[in-house]
Amino acid sequence: MPRRSFKDFTVASEDSIAFSEWKNLDGQPAIEDKTLNQKWDPYNFISLSTNASVDTKKLLQSTNLTDKDTFRIIASWHSPGTTLKGAGKNTGEYHDFIADKDTLNFEVKLNVDGGLVGEKLLISLKLCLVKRLSTSPISSAVLGSVLWENTNEIILEGEGSLFPVQVIPFPKKYSNANWYIDMGEMSAPVSGGLRLYINDAKEELINNINSKESSTDFSKIIYCDVARQIILRALHDDDFRSATQTNEKQVFANGTVGKCAFDLIKIYLKKSPQELYNQYQLNPLEFERDIQHSFSNY
Repeated sequence: MPRRSFKDFTVASEDSIAFSEWKNLDGQPAIEDKTLNQKWDPYNFISLSTNASVDTKKLLQSTNLTDKDTFRIIASWHSPGTTLKGAGKNTGEYHDFIADKDTLNFEVKLNVDGGLVGEKLLISLKLCLVKRLSTSPISSAVLGSVLWENTNEIILEGEGSLFPVQVIPFPKKYSNANWYIDMGEMSAPVSGGLRLYINDAKEELINNINSKESSTDFSKIIYCDVARQIILRALHDDDFRSATQTNEKQVFANGTVGKCAFDLIKIYLKKSPQELYNQYQLNPLEFERDIQHSFSNY
């Protein structure tokens, strides 16, 4: 539903604009149950579009503006996970118009850099005032005023942080490895700071991962190893150990590599980072046993 909020000017009625569901580049529905239907990772763009139809008679009646005023229909985005936001600036991403026909139709596109978003993505279709000639005292007088808005929420990451997975050829020096994880700083967002690479030469492994019958078992093995590597990376990070040594509460922002590592240690291993580091130093075999015990069922 269009967002309704109190304004000191008249806004467009809900039925002034009709629009189709958001589609991806293939023309397929882009959102299903608040989940993005296309592959998402921080190295690719999220490309969406919708077809909007403006009933100009209802628009002018509800806003008290005239057919000489200029409107803009545009898509914008906001990501709570990164606190970043943006709007279309290129041709096709917004349309300026006057209400000179009974019905006006537009295709509105939105391209979002995957590296700028995390956790959730809010996409909005908006109608704004660009140029005002109306003299009505109750119509909007501020250029850029939002007269109509509809927002969709897309969940990019679940309760456990989602990160990109890519199948690539491995170089000779580790060509026999099944997979490895690339990891950024503890303060980096999970969406851009973690990436799992799978060896494209391991056809049987890839087939098993993609198989409905065996994918769960292989995913558990990979998940356990990824959790182990995230934890080890954190325990070897001086800043992580220093930040969590005397403060066992949350010290890293939500959606970061550090917060992911902290949660893995506290929630699943039920230890403080310092306790786990001491165990790793004094009894590495026991450390490995506890890792397997805690993560093999997920």
